[in-house]
Amino acid sequence: MKFHHDNAPAHTARKTKDYIKQSGLELIDHPPYSPDLAPCDFWLFPTIKCHLKGRRFDSETELSAAFLDAIDLIPESRYSKLFDMWLERCQRRIDANGEYIEHLK
Repeated sequence: MKFHHDNAPAHTARKTKDYIKQSGLELIDHPPYSPDLAPCDFWLFPTIKCHLKGRRFDSETELSAAFLDAIDLIPESRYSKLFDMWLERCQRRIDANGEYIEHLK
């Protein structure tokens, strides 16, 4: 199984690296400063933001519940489309010799 992450500090911590190695996962390299290739940055967070836009929350618990509700509203088919988008973005970066590409959709 292959695993991709965006080099965030939590992902590059020794314990995380050890877990990935012990799990037998193959790590897919992620170029530094590449939010255009991080699914959370280019798709998940904007999708959740749309669901939560304009709402106010009185507590962290209320916000967490709304976040989980928003995730539950995303159909499984959208995640499949996300994977296709991620592969397309990776291929475009490969074709551009790793250069950053403005305004990927």
